[in-house]
This record gives sequence, C-alpha cells and structure tokens, in this order.
Amino acid sequence: MKELIACHECDLLLPYKALPSGTKACCPRCGYQLYSARNNSLERSLALNITGLLLYIPAMFLPIMSMEMLGQSQFDTVFAGIVTLFAHDIWWAALLVLFCSMLAPLFKKLLLFYVLIGIKRSWSKLSLAKAFTWYQHLDSWAMLEVYMLGVLVSVVKLIDLAALHFGLGLGCFVALMVCAMATSVVLDHHLIWHKLEQVPNPPKALL
Repeated sequence: MKELIACHECDLLLPYKALPSGTKACCPRCGYQLYSARNNSLERSLALNITGLLLYIPAMFLPIMSMEMLGQSQFDTVFAGIVTLFAHDIWWAALLVLFCSMLAPLFKKLLLFYVLIGIKRSWSKLSLAKAFTWYQHLDSWAMLEVYMLGVLVSVVKLIDLAALHFGLGLGCFVALMVCAMATSVVLDHHLIWHKLEQVPNPPKALL
C-alpha cells in the first residue's frame, strides 16, 4: 500500500515519493508546496540539535542581564526569574514560564536527538514514532522567542531607570533560539516519517 499525503490547501490525496535532494513537490491541483527534500536534512538537524543541547545549560543558568540602581546590583537568569515568580506566589506564571521556556525546549531536543540517533542505528520504529509524535506535540509549547520578547520589553522599560549590563547567558540564549529556529527550517518531517517506516524492528529474543 502506497503512502499518501494530503494537500493542506485543497485536501487532494497524492502518493508520497522520495525526492532528489534540493527539489520540492507541489500539488497538481492548486500548486501548494507539499514538501521538499532538503540537503542532508537529518545530519544538519542532528548537528543543530546537539549544538542546542550544549547551549541549554549556560542559556538557562548564566546571567542574562545585570541591573544597577541606587548602588545595588542584581543578576537575572531564566531559572532565577522562575524562582522569583514562585517566591511572590505567582505560581501560575512561574509554571507557565518553567514549562514553555525550560522544560518544553529541553524535552524537544532530547526527543529529536533520540529519534535522529535511532534512525541512524535502526532502533525500534515504534518507540521512535512515539518519540517523534511527542516532539511534534511539544512544538507549539516551546516558546523561547516569547521569553526573548519579554527580555526586550524589560530592557526598553528599565534602560532609563537603571544601568543595564548584558551577560554571557544572553548570548547563549540567543544562540539557543537561533538553533531552534534553524532546526525547524532544516528538519524534514516527511523524510523522518518515511525513514521510520523503513527502520526494521529489532529481532525478538528466543525463549
């Protein structure tokens, strides 16, 4: 049975075919781009994902910005901001920031790393498919750019009230955000699902 793909615009069902690298498939009815074959998609996605994992710890725990006002200075990190929200009993905002800015991005990277390595090593396609499904579910919850927007708003509001100094954590956070965006551009979801269908199940142990 051939694998089918539905056009997002006109719902036309078409058979999925592997494309030569650098080409794209378009719907013959409406012309909508169905999918494209990106060059070395899996390898580039893996490299970006590993880079993101290396940047995660410094981005979350190194100082993003320091503020000096009335002779006092304070360093802020992503994790410290969450702790502050909990300390002020704003637990709903703390949980939201914790999940969207720390947990969801980390789980996404770990799941994608597991899937990409599993495809290379021909691990169980059932577990890889479940992991990639969870990765796609978390795609709408990892909001690094929203946190970055909050940092920019804070800078605009505080720049006239205090002396601001940007730390190494900000550079790591921006690099982490760029890696996440680049991964979403490079990653070929259709290719991964196609590869998962070709990954053989490991042989069952003899009783």
